[in-house]
Amino acid sequence: MTQPTLFTPGPYASPYPDGLPGHRSRPTEHAAAVATLETASAKWQEAYAWLDARGTHGATDYEGEQGCFFSYPKRRCDLTHAGHVTDSGRKRKTPRGVDAIVWVTRRSA
Repeated sequence: MTQPTLFTPGPYASPYPDGLPGHRSRPTEHAAAVATLETASAKWQEAYAWLDARGTHGATDYEGEQGCFFSYPKRRCDLTHAGHVTDSGRKRKTPRGVDAIVWVTRRSA
């Protein structure tokens, strides 16, 4: 028996009610959501693995975009809504000097 992973049916649930990436029930948006589901799943996995590898140090959204080279804040938000990522309670300065939330995976929290 194989153990389920974060992105196989079982412990992981999509943060969206119909299981598709965000859309507003318009036919074209729904079709686009269906078409991007596989890509989104791969990006969720990549974002989770990258953040999890940072352990308790975590990462800000800015750092995530620098490390993952894609729309990291969106994927981190999806993972947060699904309960896999949480606010560490800490802040770090961005290059512009603005406080940013440091995010960690639940297992690193």
